[in-house]
Amino acid sequence: MARLDAKGRGFFLGQRRDQLGARLLMILTSIRLCQDYNADFRFNWFPPGADAPTLNNPGELFSKAFIDQHFISTEEMDGLEEKTEPIWKFLKDKSPKALEQHLAAGGHVLLDEGFDIIAFPWEDTEELRARFPDLVSQIEFSPTVAGRIAEIDTALRDTRSSVAYHIRRGDILNADPWMHKQ
Repeated sequence: MARLDAKGRGFFLGQRRDQLGARLLMILTSIRLCQDYNADFRFNWFPPGADAPTLNNPGELFSKAFIDQHFISTEEMDGLEEKTEPIWKFLKDKSPKALEQHLAAGGHVLLDEGFDIIAFPWEDTEELRARFPDLVSQIEFSPTVAGRIAEIDTALRDTRSSVAYHIRRGDILNADPWMHKQ
């Protein structure tokens, strides 16, 4: 699990209880925020109440190094609660000043909801959206997943540029058809 340094700058903390798409969006959002606000991120892959049995082994998706650097346990997440504020607390601010002060003081920012790119009022949403395809390269996938991504990229190389590809792993098919539980 990741190292937690309570004496340093705060982290962006991600936690989702749903399926792969939302979790990946949270990781991409965390990477983007870390780049822009000089911080790092930690992610609780196994929060209480999570119902995603197909995601029980993050090592199938991510490299060991990525897991070791960024994943924390529920107990570690709970231990950071006192110094953690939800992202929405900063979403109406007119400048990044309060966010910067919070992170500099060792405070953490929780990202645990939302299905879109998070943008503060002082940021340009379309500029952020344009950056997201390149952020995927910052995720260290397992050798198997990285190999499959390379195969897809190679197959699409000679075609018109692709915007995205989306592979669902039963995101809305947990039990009954089209059942989506939180």
